[in-house]
Amino acid sequence: MEVSAWHHGYPQPDQDGFGYLSATYDLAEWCESCGIGAKQKAPFQMKGEPRWGRRGVMQLNWIFGELFVTPEVGRHVFEPAGVSHRVVLSTKGAELTSVVQLVINDEVNIDCDGLPAEHCRRCGRTKYSVVSRGRFPALRDTPSHPMVRTAQYFGSGASAFQSPLVNHAIARAASEANLRGWTLCPVAHQLSW
Repeated sequence: MEVSAWHHGYPQPDQDGFGYLSATYDLAEWCESCGIGAKQKAPFQMKGEPRWGRRGVMQLNWIFGELFVTPEVGRHVFEPAGVSHRVVLSTKGAELTSVVQLVINDEVNIDCDGLPAEHCRRCGRTKYSVVSRGRFPALRDTPSHPMVRTAQYFGSGASAFQSPLVNHAIARAASEANLRGWTLCPVAHQLSW
């Protein structure tokens, strides 16, 4: 199932609006024209502790391919499935206590036939329009982990991300824990994952 979540706050530091890029990512393969290629090298930073309310999962604005959860949700829903997490820092470098980032290392190919695509004139790479209606495209490979991201990028303009996906066991555990703040979109022709 493809995952999207409640959006809260912006990545930091925010000097010039995008200071977080060089603070958080290795930009050696990043294309500033299409946004493809940034690789995380350091923990994300936030201005302060998120105001979760009754929610337990979120995404930062502009960061659509990463998921952040409360430590309790990380321990009870994701860790039993083998999904680890990393710390999130304040802008002063202190570890935040009410939020962690889920670590998604593995990728899976999806069937992009028929999806609208943009080809970057600068780097030549391709990204696809965000799937906002109907089922998410079918998986081409069997995922090697309960939580993966697409090998393909999505987005428009200078924004690009790889969509996070979870298996049915994580979706079921999240439902049993009454997890709020995220939306699951079924994957077309789901493999037994």
